[in-house]
Amino acid sequence: MTNKQTILITGATGNIGGGAAIALARRGARVVLLGRRLETLETEADSIRVALSEARIECQDTDIVTLVVDFSDMKSVRLAAAEAMNRFPMIHGLILSAVALVQNGPNIMTNGHEVMFATNVMGPFLFTQLL
Repeated sequence: MTNKQTILITGATGNIGGGAAIALARRGARVVLLGRRLETLETEADSIRVALSEARIECQDTDIVTLVVDFSDMKSVRLAAAEAMNRFPMIHGLILSAVALVQNGPNIMTNGHEVMFATNVMGPFLFTQLL
């Protein structure tokens, strides 16, 4: 992988997305962490920088960027896709690892969508199509 390939990762604060983010950052990629909460994303970005530092990998030139998006909210998805396209003219990869699990039966939002289906299927599909 050449330096500065831009890889977007949903669910970057989870085990799969977080592990992928570290592995890609180690290889010199610009890693864009996507999630619902900015504070959590920034904490994850700091953790990745620490992991790189501990592995004695120079992270001064490593880009670890955050982008807030709620995949259950199609307006948020559209805004995040537009921001991603504006900030990163070339996107080399997209890892979709965000998931929602609702255990207490269907949870219908005010827009009529079921939250688990919107988060796991509709949002990622729309985001991918908009990129």
